[in-house]
Amino acid sequence: MSSLLSDYLSATESHRLTQRLRRLLWPLLIAGGLAVGGMAAVAWHMTTGLPSLGGLRDYQPSLITKITADNRQVIGQYYVERRILTPLRDVPQHLIDAVIAVEDTRFFEHPGLDVWGILRATWTNFKHGGKIQGASTITQQLARSLFLT
Repeated sequence: MSSLLSDYLSATESHRLTQRLRRLLWPLLIAGGLAVGGMAAVAWHMTTGLPSLGGLRDYQPSLITKITADNRQVIGQYYVERRILTPLRDVPQHLIDAVIAVEDTRFFEHPGLDVWGILRATWTNFKHGGKIQGASTITQQLARSLFLT
């Protein structure tokens, strides 16, 4: 290829082409470095101050407070959200499968962040000029619920 190119171009033209490529290379490298540095700074800024993952082990959701009489009959309940904890072993497999099918069909195929789902939803929303699809995975929904609300 280089012999073909040198046959085609004279020595001065070849030298000019090399100089032009070098002039273009440095600005591109600098711009790429600035872009990567900028993305790293944004990621650092967004993750600073987030709670630790250790909070998952100690998670205590607000539950119903039950007021009982002497005979243990419930006479009142107080709650912000009416939550009743159910161990995962008591949840029917059909319900688990249904939630995964509706909320995150690729749940077992990604590490918690579905890049293809985000790209698909972004493209669909762009084409329709508004929010048509969401792209959050079950993992992202859990993180938002536990740490950001």
